[in-house]
Amino acid sequence: MQEARRGGSEVGVVFWVSAAFALGFILWGVIAPENFGAVTQSVFDWVVSNLGWFYLLAGNFFLLFVMFLAFSRYGKLRIGKEGERPEFSTFAWFAMLFQAGMGPALLFWGVAEPLAHYSDPPFGLARAGTTEAAQLGMQYSYFHWTLHPWAM
Repeated sequence: MQEARRGGSEVGVVFWVSAAFALGFILWGVIAPENFGAVTQSVFDWVVSNLGWFYLLAGNFFLLFVMFLAFSRYGKLRIGKEGERPEFSTFAWFAMLFQAGMGPALLFWGVAEPLAHYSDPPFGLARAGTTEAAQLGMQYSYFHWTLHPWAM
């Protein structure tokens, strides 16, 4: 019982610290939206300029690592008791993960992202409204919505 109580209080501490941190960001955005926007845009620009290569390498690493796990002996591990049958089929499990994790986002971003890159290509890599911009928009969309985010 002591373990359960102690574990519960640790969860409470994690929750309240996280909630306070989130509330601080929300209040900053509400009280000083111009400052919040400028600071977050600066941080975003710095990350994109200085860590974009790391993001691409990390995405590829995670994809390869997850594929290794899936096709190695670890891919055969089951969650649950020995000999217990899974509650859901593999297809049902995949469908639930897809719907909860990516379904709603794909409904919007599946169309919006390529169009956004078509009308305003990232990093000036192409001229807006050209075939090159359309191809670039699809390339970015495939990277953002295929295997890499699932691996992460």
